[in-house]
Order: sequence, then C-alpha cells, then structure tokens
Amino acid sequence: MIQNDIDLTPIARTTDPETSWDAADKVSRTMGVIDAVNRVTHSPDRTAAEHVQDAADKGMKVCRATGISKRISDAERAGLIMSAGVRRCTQSGRKARTWRIV
Repeated sequence: MIQNDIDLTPIARTTDPETSWDAADKVSRTMGVIDAVNRVTHSPDRTAAEHVQDAADKGMKVCRATGISKRISDAERAGLIMSAGVRRCTQSGRKARTWRIV
C-alpha cells in the first residue's frame, strides 16, 4: 500500500544563500524520490553507493551516496520501495541495506 507521505518541504536550508533557494524552487524532493525509485526499479538489490557509482559509470552527473540515501528513505516511507536486506557494499566495503521495488 502506498502511503504518499513524501516530504515536499524546500530542499534549501534557512541558512543557505538566495541562489540555493532559487535552485531549490526548480527541483523538488519529489524528483529525487522519482529518481531513487527509478534506480531501484532498474537495478534492484543495490546499495545507495552502488547506485551512485552506476550513474557515474553511465556518465551521469551524480550526487553523493548520502543524497541518494535520503531520497531512498523518502521513497521507503512512501511505501514505494523496501529494503531487500543487508550485505557488504562493493563501493564502501561496509555492510549496507539494499533496495527493491514494492
């Protein structure tokens, strides 16, 4: 069941400069969640860091794994994706959660 409680609050912080607020107006968290769900759909059972590396390998501009992790968490709270378990990440060497579509 989809909960649809994606956080749509502004991405920019109150302490960020006006330019960050201008950029945040053009990009919502929803787009980040859609991107996260798209990544998980096309490459299930991957960690956030592995999704970042996959995108970089394809020549896409990517953010840090923490940025993708935040959007993956939003997608999980919305009931769009779920944890597929924990395993050692090929990028960090640490144990990390993997994701798959609900």
